[in-house]
Amino acid sequence: MKPVKPVLGPPVNSTNVGGAVRIHTVTAPLTLGSTLPGIAQIYYGDRRRWPEIFNANRIGVTRPDGALGNVTNPLLLIPGTHIYIP
Repeated sequence: MKPVKPVLGPPVNSTNVGGAVRIHTVTAPLTLGSTLPGIAQIYYGDRRRWPEIFNANRIGVTRPDGALGNVTNPLLLIPGTHIYIP
C-alpha cells in the first residue's frame, strides 16, 4: 500500500491567520519604520531579517495581497509605500 502524503495548507502565523495580511505603511517624517531594517525590528525584533521583507516586496514580485512589489532600495522607502510583512 502506498503511503498517503498529507496535503498541507499555508502555515498558520500572524501573517495569514483568518486570511489577514500584515501591511506596513511607510510614513513621513522618517521614523524607525522608514527602512526595511527598521521595519524588521518592529515586526520581528531583529533588524537582520530585513532581506525576508525585501524579497517579498521587491520589484517584479507579486505579493500575497495581490499587489506588485515596489521596493528597489531597502534603506530608502517613499512615504505612503505599503510593505507586505511575510
